Amino acid sequence: DIDGGLIGGASLKPQDFARIIAGTALEEPWIR
Repeated sequence: DIDGGLIGGASLKPQDFARIIAGTALEEPWIR
């Protein structure tokens, strides 16, 4: 989830970035 990732930490770690992308990919169909 983008919001959770951005709020979770200012400095993103590789796993955090991957989790954000994964969450966004999963939420994309529901948003559109």
